[in-house]
Amino acid sequence: MRVPKLLDLDVLDSRLPSLLAQALACVAALFSALTAIVVSSPGLAPMAALLALLMWLLAKSYSPVAADAARMVSVLNGPVVAHLLECVESREYLRTFGQQPRAVAHALCVLEASARAQILNMGLQRWFALQLELIGGAMLLCVAVTIVLQTDAHLGMSGLSLTYALTLTALAKYLVNYSTRSSAQMASVERLLALSGLPSEEEVHSKVEQPDHETGTGDLA
Repeated sequence: MRVPKLLDLDVLDSRLPSLLAQALACVAALFSALTAIVVSSPGLAPMAALLALLMWLLAKSYSPVAADAARMVSVLNGPVVAHLLECVESREYLRTFGQQPRAVAHALCVLEASARAQILNMGLQRWFALQLELIGGAMLLCVAVTIVLQTDAHLGMSGLSLTYALTLTALAKYLVNYSTRSSAQMASVERLLALSGLPSEEEVHSKVEQPDHETGTGDLA
């Protein structure tokens, strides 16, 4: 029980704060990009607001499903590694007792479950990336059309708005991926809470070793 608990503490100490910091950095970069587009082309303010709303709705619908898929991949990957390590360490016992077919069948089952979870996770990521590409392409088209229609457009500001419009898709994808990974790492918090609620080994042994005192009544002759 100590090893998983130490791993969960390592996740809380190092990985989770790093993921949250990267997500906040992506939020700041995305907000800066939208602000730069609006400042360079004020006529794109309604389109930028609509784009931000669409990205927020898309991320809101994608994040819970992606977090569950990432947790599923993490949960199903553990039995694969544990089973393969046990088979390698105890291969002579498997050969002695003729349990090789059973071990191979179990390994194939856990590998299939892990592969299905990874395929689902990759499919979700690609579908989300496609939707973000469509939204980013629409924003880039609006910026380009607005610049072309403006007769007195400044070349420097137009190039600035186009440059930031090209980075919107990547920033939104990084933001949602970091937030999804942070949400998936919150499973470590749940495991720590579950482990902290378990009774200690001393309490369990004391309850098991404590004899049952039976009281009886009788007269001594």
